[in-house]
Amino acid sequence: MRGSKGRPITDGVQIMAGLTDRKRTLYDADVERPCVTGLVAVGDAWAVTVPTIGRGLAMSLQHSVLLRDVLRQTGADDPVALVIAFGRATRDGLGDAYRRCTSYTRHRLAEMDAHAVGRLYRHPDWDRARALALLAGRDPDALRAERVGAHLLPGAGAELSAPALAEAVARLVPEVEQRMPPGPAREELLDAVRA
Repeated sequence: MRGSKGRPITDGVQIMAGLTDRKRTLYDADVERPCVTGLVAVGDAWAVTVPTIGRGLAMSLQHSVLLRDVLRQTGADDPVALVIAFGRATRDGLGDAYRRCTSYTRHRLAEMDAHAVGRLYRHPDWDRARALALLAGRDPDALRAERVGAHLLPGAGAELSAPALAEAVARLVPEVEQRMPPGPAREELLDAVRA
């Protein structure tokens, strides 16, 4: 529309920060029963992960395939059976992927906090993950294995647990354990800004 002006719909700027991993399940796995029937949560309606590692689309697509497969097996006539079967399929098919995402978030935030005060962050799982990322930047076979895992493709477990890859990652762990990001610590940066 020529000449029209945009009008704000809120009182201020809406900030998209503080994103967190979050899961909403409609299935109580402890007692193997649905919290509601006739309704399933798929993709982002089931779980949201921080976009930093880019797993949301892969998880949502895989979740849709799980729903398709459950519907083929159980149909939609029995809403209780549908929710139970989909809850089990979600837990078994995507539970580990969600846990890996939340683990990444915890470690990355802890690493940023440590770096902000000029300390190294060390944790065996995080050191191996960082070593794999470093190796993926140097070796095309490691990059392929890392991407297969990142995109939740079939065979990811076998690719990532291959002995040659595990040995190469282990050799890089000492290098990443001592690596600080380039640049000043937070206090040094604030002092420079104040000056």
